[in-house]
Amino acid sequence: MTNFSSYQTHVGEDPDKFYKSTVFEGTGLKLGTNCLEPGQSQPAHVHDDQDKFYYVVEGHGDFVVGEETQAAGAGMVVWAPAGASHGVANNGSSRLVLLVGMARSQVEEAAPTSSPSSPRRPLMPTKRVRKSAKRTVRKVKKTARRAKRKATKTAKRAKKAVGRAKKKATKTAKKVRKAAKRAGKAVKRGTKKAKRTAKRAKKAATKVRKKASKAAKRTKRALGAARKRAATTAKRARKAVKRLRKKR
Repeated sequence: MTNFSSYQTHVGEDPDKFYKSTVFEGTGLKLGTNCLEPGQSQPAHVHDDQDKFYYVVEGHGDFVVGEETQAAGAGMVVWAPAGASHGVANNGSSRLVLLVGMARSQVEEAAPTSSPSSPRRPLMPTKRVRKSAKRTVRKVKKTARRAKRKATKTAKRAKKAVGRAKKKATKTAKKVRKAAKRAGKAVKRGTKKAKRTAKRAKKAATKVRKKASKAAKRTKRALGAARKRAATTAKRARKAVKRLRKKR
C-alpha cells in the first residue's frame, strides 16, 4: 500500500446508490470517500462503538447529527460521535464528495449514575481520532494544491506554445507579404520594360516609314524631272527636224 494517495482516484458514481470507496483501513481507523450525486442521500444511522467524521471535499450537503441539521460546503468538517444518529443528503445540483473517517471510540463509559433506561450521552471524538483526521485532511489539501500547481504549469506551457505558434504564423505571413510585394514589383518592372521596348520599336518603325516616304518622294521628283527633260529634248528635236525640212 502506498504512503501517498489522491482522493480523486477514489471518486466515482453509482446511479442506484451513493458511491463508496475505501482509502485506508488500519487497526482502529478506516478512511474512505462517499460520492453522492444530486438527489442521493445516506439515511440516518448509528454506530454504537465508533466515532465518525465527514470532511466535505467538493459540493454542498445537508447533514443530520442527532437532532441538529445543518448545510456544509467544501472545507467543512462534520463530527458524529459514537451513538449519535447521523446522515447526509445532496440536495444541490453538483456531485458531493466526502472524505469519511471512522475510529473505535476510546472513551470508556462511566459507571451509570442514573436508571438504565436513561438515554446515552453523545461522546466527542478522542484526541487521537482528531489528530488522525487532521493529518488526513492536510494530505488531501496538499494533494489538491499539487494538482492545482501542475494544472497551472500545464496551462502556462500551453499558453507559451500558443504564443510561439502565433509569432511563427505572423513571421510567415510577413514573409509571404514581402514575397508578394517583390513579385508585384518584378511584374511592374517587366511591364515597364516591355512598354519601353514597344515604344522604341514603334519609333524605329515610324522612322523607317518616314525615310521610305522621303525616298519615294525623291524618286518621284527625279522621275518627274527626267520626264520633263525628255519632253523638252523631244520638242527641240521636233523643232530641229521642222527647220531642216523648211530649208530643203
